[in-house]
This record gives sequence, C-alpha cells and structure tokens, in this order.
Amino acid sequence: VTLDDTATSAMNESAASLGARIAATKLKQGASPREQQEESNVSARLDEPAQQQSNNGSQTVTHRRKASVETEAALNAGLDAADAELLKQALEETDADLEAQIQGVHVDVDQILGTSVRGQGHARRGSSSAYSLLLDSDKGLEDFIQAEKGLAQSANAKMLAPLRTGSQLSNAGGMSGAGGGFVAGNDRKHSVLRVNRLRALSTLLSNERSRREVGIPTALTVHRKYIVVGTSRGLAYVFDHFQDMQILLGSGEREKRSKVTSCAVSPSGEFAATAHEDGRIVVWQTVAGTVIKEIDDAHSSAVPHIDFLEEKVIVSADAKGIMMQTSLSKIFMIYTARMQRILELPGALGELYCMSLLHSSPLVAHPASDASLVAIASSDALLVAALSPSPQTVFKEPRPPNARPSSLPYAAWRPPMIAKGPTGGSGDAVVAPALAVAWDSDLLCYSVMQGSGGLEFRQQRRYVAGEQLMGLQWLGESVLALLCERSGLRLYDPFTDSILDASKIDEANLAYQTLFDDGRATTPSPSFHNSLRSSEGKVYLLGIDSMYTAEALSWEGRINAMVESGDWLSALRLCVDLYEGRGHSLLGLPRDPAAIRRVTEHKVMRLLMEYLKLAMSKAKTSGSPRPAPEEDGSTYFEQLGGVCVDFCIAVGRTDLLFEDIYMHFCQAGHKDVLLVLLEPYIVNDKLCSMHPEVMQAFVDLYDRKGWLRRVEQCITHMDVPSLDFDQVVRLCRANGLEAALLYVYNSGLSEYVYPADELLLINQERMQKSSDSGTQLNSPSMNSSSQRVVDTCLRVLMYMSYCIQGLKFPRGEPLSSSKSFQ
Repeated sequence: VTLDDTATSAMNESAASLGARIAATKLKQGASPREQQEESNVSARLDEPAQQQSNNGSQTVTHRRKASVETEAALNAGLDAADAELLKQALEETDADLEAQIQGVHVDVDQILGTSVRGQGHARRGSSSAYSLLLDSDKGLEDFIQAEKGLAQSANAKMLAPLRTGSQLSNAGGMSGAGGGFVAGNDRKHSVLRVNRLRALSTLLSNERSRREVGIPTALTVHRKYIVVGTSRGLAYVFDHFQDMQILLGSGEREKRSKVTSCAVSPSGEFAATAHEDGRIVVWQTVAGTVIKEIDDAHSSAVPHIDFLEEKVIVSADAKGIMMQTSLSKIFMIYTARMQRILELPGALGELYCMSLLHSSPLVAHPASDASLVAIASSDALLVAALSPSPQTVFKEPRPPNARPSSLPYAAWRPPMIAKGPTGGSGDAVVAPALAVAWDSDLLCYSVMQGSGGLEFRQQRRYVAGEQLMGLQWLGESVLALLCERSGLRLYDPFTDSILDASKIDEANLAYQTLFDDGRATTPSPSFHNSLRSSEGKVYLLGIDSMYTAEALSWEGRINAMVESGDWLSALRLCVDLYEGRGHSLLGLPRDPAAIRRVTEHKVMRLLMEYLKLAMSKAKTSGSPRPAPEEDGSTYFEQLGGVCVDFCIAVGRTDLLFEDIYMHFCQAGHKDVLLVLLEPYIVNDKLCSMHPEVMQAFVDLYDRKGWLRRVEQCITHMDVPSLDFDQVVRLCRANGLEAALLYVYNSGLSEYVYPADELLLINQERMQKSSDSGTQLNSPSMNSSSQRVVDTCLRVLMYMSYCIQGLKFPRGEPLSSSKSFQ
C-alpha cells in the first residue's frame, strides 16, 4: 500500500540518519579509502528502499531487515565492539520508527490475496487495526477473492441454439411457409442436387402408340432452344424447353432409316443432325423438319458421336475409329458436303470410344477457343487434337493402368468462362477451359493454359469414385455431375475435392447402347455417352420411357427452397455458413471472400427480418400472449429472441439487433425476454457493446430483479471504447458497481490511479458515517454499510495486486507491455 507523505518522510529521515551514523563511525575509526568505498556501497543499499516511495510497507520493512543483517556483518569486520553496538542500536531505532509510521495502514497483500507481488511475501508481526478488521470480517478473504474472480468467468445462463429450437418453434407457433409446416423436412428438400421428372415429355416417350410407331429413345442432345431425342426407328423428336413437341424429324419420309445412335444441333439452332447405326448422317432444317443433306459415304459403321464444330461444320466418329470433318456449303439452293478424314483408328491407340468438342463463346477470348480442340478417348489413351488451322495432336495421356478392360472412357469440356470480380467490370477474369476424363473409377481433371510453346495441359485433380463412372457432364464453372454405377448421380467439386450431393436415379432406367466391342471383354459394355447432356446449368438424363433433369442449385436457390418448405432456420444457418467461409457449394457466389461476405450478410438480414415478422404475426393470431414453456423451460419468445441474437452476432450486425429487432420485441411486450438473452453472449465475449438505450434498459431490468452483480460481470466483458463512456460511469456509480468502475476507467481511458482514489474517498465517507453512528467496523454488529467498507478495502487491494503484476482487473489477463509499464 502506498504510504502517505508523513510515513514516506519518516522513512527518508530514518535512512538518512542511519547513513550519517555509519559515515561518522567509519571516520572515527580512520578507515582506509577502500574500506570507506565499501561502507559507501553499504550505505547506498540502505538508502535504496527509502527512495522507492511507492513500495508497500511490508516490502520496506523486509528490505530494511535484510539491510540490517548485511550492515551488521560488514561492520563487525571493521568496527570495535562499542561502535558496532552503537550502530546496532541505530538500526533497531530505525525499524521502530518505521513500525510506528505505518501502524494502522499496513496490510500484507500476499497474505490476503495469496499472490506474490515482488518475490516471496513476509508476514507482519503484530496487527494494525485495519489488518485486524479485515481478518475479523464476517466475509472470509478467500470467499471474497473467489467472488471477485468470478466476474471474469461465464455466467450459468446458456445461449439458445437456433437449430435445436427449430422443431419447438414449429409446434409453439404453427408457422408455415409456402411449402408447408415449419419443420426440418427430409434431406432431399435441402440438397444441392435437385432431380425432377419432365412429366409431359416423359408421358409422350412412354406412350405405347408412340413407342410402337416412333420407337424407344436411343440418343439425346440438348440445345439452349431445343431438346432432341433420337429413337430406335430412325426418327427424332424435337421439343422446346416447355416440353412441347415442335416436330418429329423423319416422320414424312417414306424410307425408314436405321436406329439413331447420336444427334446434335448447330450453335444457332437452325440445323440438326442425326447419325445412324448404318453410318448415315442426315442434316435437317430444325423448324421445317426437312432434309438439307444426307451423307452416306462418310462412315460404314455406327456413328456414336456427332457434333457441330461450327454452324455448318460437323465432326463425327464411328465405332471403327474413323473421325470425319464435314463442311456444308450452299450452291444454287443445293447443299453440298466436303469431307475430310481427321483420324483413323484402331492403331497404336486402340478403338475410339469417346469424342468431345470444346464449344467456346465468341465473347470469351482464350487461345484454346481458336484451336478448336477435340478430346478423343480410345481403349488405350486420351488424345487431344487441335482442328484449326490444321489437325495436330496437342496432348496425349495413356489409359490408367488400373482401369478395367470392360470400362468405357467418358470426357467432357468446360468452356472458358468469365468469372465476376468483387465489383464486376474491370475485376472480371477469364477462367481457363477444363477437361474432365473418367476411366473406370478414376476421374482426371486438366486445365488448359497458354504456355511458352503453345497450349499446356496440367492435371489439377485426381478423384477415385470407388465405383465405375458411366458418364459425366459439367454444371457451371466448378461442379461435375458424375453418373456412378451403384450410387446414381453424384455432384463433385474438383476444385475443392468435395462431394456436394448425391441422388439415386434407379427409376430413370437410363437408355444405353452396345456399340463397342474390342474383344477384350466378355460382353460389350453399355455406353451412356448419348444418355447424358448438360445445358444452362442442368443435366438431362434420357431413360427408355422417361426423361429427368438434375440441377445443382445455386446458394440462393437452395436457401429459397428451404424457405418455401418452411425451414427458415436451416436457410439462415446456410447463409451464415457461407458468410463464415464454411459453405461447400458456392454456385452463384463471387470469388472474392469479401464480396461473398457482403452478399450473404445482406441475405441473412433480409431473411431474419422476414422470419421475425412472420413469427410475431403468428404469435399474435394464436391467441396465446404467454406461450407455455417448452420441454427445456424456454418459451416461444425466448427461442425466437435466441435466433435473432445468434444470427445478428454471427454476421456482426448488432445495429439491426438493437434497432429493428429490439423495437419489435418492445412492441410485442417481450422486451425483457430479449434483454435477458443478451447476458450469456456478453460474458462469453460474443457481444461486446450495446446501444445506450438498450444498456439503460438492461441495467434497470437487472436492478429490479436484484441481479446487479451480473450487470457488473457483463460490463467487465464489454469493449468500453465502443460504449457511451459517461453513461456507463454514471450507471456504475449509481449502482455501486465498483469492480466495473475500475474496469471502465482502465479500459476506456487507460487511467489506473483515479478510480482507486475515487473508491477510497467513497470509503472514507462511509467510515465517517459509521463513526458518526457509533458503529465499530470490526464489531459483530457490523451493518451492511460497514461491510461495504470492508469489501471496498479488499477490492482496492486486489486491484492494486493485479496492477503490480501487470494484469487486467478483474479478469486476470496479461496487460500489454506498454499498459503494464504505465
């Protein structure tokens, strides 16, 4: 404890007197210069404790006693017995002077607090009146210390878990969205993958008369305008995306053609092409349904692959491994075809099983777009060829050694795309094209980059599905739809190497062909190359009597689907997961993390306010202003408030919590419910500030309930600079929150002396009042006011101990070096 001016002056005088006596004694003995220097050093050590005016009394006495021992040892070596006795008396007188000066103010901090201030503490002999007062108080010292330290600990109140309260809210309020009750629902409603049956189109494909006259579905292609389905009788349906049939290609032809093995639509949609089992290729005018060119000399076997490279340029490959490029031109109202053989297999590469063209938008510039790349997967290798300006091989990769001979390869391109930057415009970037190739259970993903020597293919990911892959298509920039032998359709993100979702599609009964047989398998493997197609973010699956679409919902689409089904809490939780960077499906979100946080924060706040208004309206119309408690003891409004507090804090929008949401609870007459919910978030350091109006209401409520000690605990967990400092200080003074007052001054103003002075002055006034009333502070009849005097003494002592140790009061956390020095 810092001594007053009188005690400090006495210490200085005693030390100076002792030093003078030592010097006089040494002169009298005629000491040598070396001895005088030694004694000068001894004197300096004696003066040291006197110069440290801020040391407590116990430390001063301890240092003096140590100095006495050292002095006696030194003097005994150079003084006669009489002088040594004289100095010994001087030391004893000095000790007595100090004992008298600090009588009544000394308290051994180490003994009270159980902590070491500077080295090992030493108990004082005897006891002053103040020391006796503290030891004799009804409230034990250890109990007081533990109570003060309790301010730094979390309260017993628990935060409500919003996801846990979802089903309880549905029962209490009966809320429902457009899609039904407020329940979690099954997983498929909330999944990334949404599978739908195209009813009108499937009805036509499964019609017995249609199957008899037109045939069963055998091949599929999807254009942004049309859906074309080839059949086993050589015809082809043309549907729009509203599932209305536009025309049946080949229905007016007298000659019946062989089964359609593949089909394609030109980039503009003006032309369609069907390839047949006998090797013929027929080019149609899509809208009119008329044949503009029939090519029967390009291939001599089934053509499982056909596609438009340009509007009037067709690339086709047959089962024997011959790849042709056919260019159409119109001369005098007649179309002619010029054919060029690009590749001929088998050879060193084996039979040709798969062909995939890279389709690029003219609006996206990339070197791969100008090269007109085509990926060819044979029984033995993957080959990528550039068709422009002349055919040449640009990449070659052997078949994985662990792939089974009976498995067929599948390949799909993702074209170059524009990735939106944080603000669009100049922040946009071109995403390089990517090639995905499936070999048995292995999936290999390559990115195409421009290198110094031309195009370079870099393997970005290898994924082992654990079962045979029987088809794949890209869905947008970062998602692959994989057709698996046993598990059905699987959504895979190759860039995060994660499975987003999966769905069984056994009921689809997919159409397939058996065109490939290289003699290495017992039976020809089923080929699904023409049963899966993707367009506009959807995968189309062709069955023998139906058609399905599967789409990967964007982040917002998933949230909207949850809201429509009434599961508001899952929608909010998904938003927060995306906001915090934990989301596993980022379809539709910008790439920049800061932009993601802005977008998802706005969505959370909008959803939360809609949810709150719906919940409040349901509570009003239910006719039950005081809902019965749930199983865990919480009421409907407690759960509702817990959701609001939790999500506002999760995205850092406490302004909405203390303005709009607080206003709604006030209007509903449940303001106190919301205020009580704030406490556990404060003491768990999740909520660090309050608006002044809410702070005043919080203190008033806890004052009425007799919970002021809990208010003090909350204040010591807050960020003082973000609060209204004057308001908090007034509240602390008015309600006697002494520990909080010390914390506020320390944290808000970096002031460490003034608040302790203020408490001591207040205590002095209390002591004066007790003295005027005749109450003895250490008497058994000590009243509550007298007990507060003792508590304040203990609190100040504990506070000073923390300050000396460089700790924050009352939480005990280390101060920064600069704050500790201050």
